[in-house]
Amino acid sequence: MNEAPGQFIYSEELYSLPGRTIILIPTGWNELPETDIILLDKILSAARLSLAGSQIISTRQTSLAELQRYKPSLILSFGVPLQPETEYYQSAAHENTTIIRSHPLGDLDDARKKNLWAALKQLLNR
Repeated sequence: MNEAPGQFIYSEELYSLPGRTIILIPTGWNELPETDIILLDKILSAARLSLAGSQIISTRQTSLAELQRYKPSLILSFGVPLQPETEYYQSAAHENTTIIRSHPLGDLDDARKKNLWAALKQLLNR
């Protein structure tokens, strides 16, 4: 077997991993009602994301500067104030991070779900 050295070296594109998704919630995960967890899973699945591929952070408030240490590509805030503040259901970009701010999961009525879906669809169309 006399293959040339480097014959099996692959380009970096093969190993390109998607950026981290951070989900912010205002209560502890164990305190989140089952209905909210199911809703979150449905929202993420519709946006081609998953709970398993996301980092859940429970906090009352935070800043983008604090979250940058995780190098997120996407931050979904469900009822957690994030500084600098962004508009509800609008896709905002800061450096290499996209931020979508939503009301808490338990407060999402049909109109708010539609607004959230419109913001998430922008991500899918990129």
